[in-house]
Amino acid sequence: MRRVTVRDVAARAGVSVSTVSRYLNGSLRVRPAVAERIDGAVAALGYRPHPLARRLATNSARTIGLLVPGITNPFFARLAEELETSAYDHGGYSVLLCDTKSLASREREYTELLSHGLVDGLVYCGMNPANEALAEAIERGLPVVLVDEDVEGLPPVPRVFVENAEGARRATAYLVSLGHRRIAYVGGPGELMTARERLRGHREALEAASIAFDPALARMGPYTDAFGFDAMNDLWRAGERPTAVLAANDYQAAGVMRAARALGLRVPEELSVVGFDDMPLSRYLTPALTTVHQPVEEIARQALDTLLGSIQGRDGAVMNRVLAVELVVRESAAPPASGRVGA
Repeated sequence: MRRVTVRDVAARAGVSVSTVSRYLNGSLRVRPAVAERIDGAVAALGYRPHPLARRLATNSARTIGLLVPGITNPFFARLAEELETSAYDHGGYSVLLCDTKSLASREREYTELLSHGLVDGLVYCGMNPANEALAEAIERGLPVVLVDEDVEGLPPVPRVFVENAEGARRATAYLVSLGHRRIAYVGGPGELMTARERLRGHREALEAASIAFDPALARMGPYTDAFGFDAMNDLWRAGERPTAVLAANDYQAAGVMRAARALGLRVPEELSVVGFDDMPLSRYLTPALTTVHQPVEEIARQALDTLLGSIQGRDGAVMNRVLAVELVVRESAAPPASGRVGA
């Protein structure tokens, strides 16, 4: 079937094409009777403005870009879902999702693509410390909000982060309160802000308990279950046998638990495990994972409110928001068994 055009609406309503176009994009106020005729024609014909035409007429795509390192990661999947819901509720904005697979090259390519008129603003969740294309897009005036990870060398832009160091501090202090002294740390890539901050919180909690940080008990690498699995096996083969492990995200924690089972260790009877993120999967692991909860819904809401403020010119000052986290105690951590190696 032929696409209904603005000319069809104008003919049915008995007004000019210019009147229909300007009325629909909000730049013209007409008499109630004329508005009723135009609205009736739009409804009767099922007219939908073409997205490109709407952008040309209003200088707004009413679309927000969301760049994430991996949609298969439940944290970013939940963030995308919450952001899409909030965007739709805030004036019918759409969300254009780009999955970079954590590759710096894709972060640059998608940033360049989105910054040339496809979106009104960008929520950026990177997994690399730098992106020259992002800096250039911000210099050209693209509203950007950073979420989860920081990016070096950018002009001032709003950021929405969580208390990464505080979350790791609470998790480590909890393990210490259970009686653990040999606590291994499985963390993220050292060049990332989240990884550095979570490691800092872990070390500060050990220091507060007069426990020396042992580098031999630390493994840093990708935020994946495969790395958690390999890190736990490596610790055990090296003879660095902890009674507890703090993982910097729930994926890594799941890998640690899988490795523990392969090594014949019972969790939490012989090895306590704590994660970070509180992904939906964490409550369905066996045993259910004790972890640090990130408020994903609030992260999405704050990111969207901040971005829309930038798009609409409401916010003059750059605002950085750091949201609170909390420890969710489930079943994967317990006091160390007496007499066990490393206890």
